[in-house]
Amino acid sequence: MSTLFDIAAPAMDGAQGQGATTEFKLRGIQAAITVTMRVATGPHLIRFPYWHIDLNSGCGINRDAGCVGSPLAFLQAAYSLKPNYRAFFCDIREEAVAELKERLGANPRSTALCGNNRDALPLIADQIRRAERKPRFAMGTVLCDPNGYFYGDSVPANELADFCREFPRIDVILNLNVRTRRLIRGCIEKRRAGWENVSCLGLDELPGFLNRRYWLIRNLISKLIWMPFTDAFRSKNPHVRGREYLARRGKPTLKNRWTR
Repeated sequence: MSTLFDIAAPAMDGAQGQGATTEFKLRGIQAAITVTMRVATGPHLIRFPYWHIDLNSGCGINRDAGCVGSPLAFLQAAYSLKPNYRAFFCDIREEAVAELKERLGANPRSTALCGNNRDALPLIADQIRRAERKPRFAMGTVLCDPNGYFYGDSVPANELADFCREFPRIDVILNLNVRTRRLIRGCIEKRRAGWENVSCLGLDELPGFLNRRYWLIRNLISKLIWMPFTDAFRSKNPHVRGREYLARRGKPTLKNRWTR
């Protein structure tokens, strides 16, 4: 049976990071979105908006991998669960945003933004403030899937941290390349030329930085995850549950989390 994940398309120029595990990664991201979306479509919450922000959306499909991109993976989940959603898809490449707009069509609930993520997040935050009577109770997801680690121009670290503090019930989904993180930290520690004034958050620093206490961690390819890192992270973070890159705001119970 054909699904949205089965797409036959010609190869592209490689602007989007794609590989043999891209489809597997996207299915995991879609599953993480679905977890939060199922709660948000409960009988007492479905009337409130579900906010979704994709900070590295691309054009909507991954031609090299032959599967959809994160925007269509989100919309597939939304069409299935039918939340009252508002989605923002951000990318800095004009051609990717133009192609994505064609795919979205006349969808009044979805907006494709072309520009820097550092500028986009404050604008989206303002939209949430205007629409929500109590913005701190806004629910949804923000996806950060850069080609690499939580570092550099593609990741609006400080702006995302401010966003997370203001909207504590919007889940954060991160897809991070741990090997890239180790290479970056190695360059910093060895004080290589050009890395003197560079900083890079460690994995054990991200929960506090993003104001998210509960995390679910998923190892995409276990053989590429160094066990010393895994053991150290878990020893410092005993609250970690599971293997999904999905930040949780608290214990998933309607009584203490999901009421307004």
